[in-house]
Amino acid sequence: VLPLTLLLLLIAFGSVSLHQQDMRALVGERDERAVQSATAALSAELHHRAASISNLVAFAELSNDITTIRTTSDLASDFDVGLAYLDMDGQLLAATPPVTLWDWIAQTNITLASAADVEPVFSALFLDPESNKRFVIVSQTVPSLNIVVAGAFSPETLAHETLSASYPDSNNVTIFLLDSSRQILFASGPLAVDSLPVDHPGVAEALRGQS
Repeated sequence: VLPLTLLLLLIAFGSVSLHQQDMRALVGERDERAVQSATAALSAELHHRAASISNLVAFAELSNDITTIRTTSDLASDFDVGLAYLDMDGQLLAATPPVTLWDWIAQTNITLASAADVEPVFSALFLDPESNKRFVIVSQTVPSLNIVVAGAFSPETLAHETLSASYPDSNNVTIFLLDSSRQILFASGPLAVDSLPVDHPGVAEALRGQS
């Protein structure tokens, strides 16, 4: 009787363990697909903003006007921090509000597109001292006019609008969006914090392009 009882216990606990492993694998696959979908959505939004700057470059060349930026509601929502025309030395020529941010940008070393760049260029993340928020600039040159067309946006706002579809507010899910230097750009959920430890599971793998 004893060997039979031990065998039944082994089968029971073994079945539970296998079931747990299968459930973890299933949840892991589901989460991986959700994360890949979210990253694809973010990539599409960034591509859209780069294309919008290229369209503004084409419009500036056609209109030959560097004193006025004609914007639309879509552009205003995409570049929630504003749009600007700058000369090749970074001096402001025209801008949409808030102009003070562009005046500050003109005095800093934020990298914008140069004459050698034929495609839109994304700047590194920078901290605006006035609002204490992090922004990114997309810029492209207009060679015929010797100017740079630039648009600034908040990665946090972009992430909130894009990721809310895949990850609605929930007590069961915490999400983090980090840049290559492991700064948290956006965090949401019950375990959200302002910083993560260097060895936080998954971060190093993700920065290597793994899931």
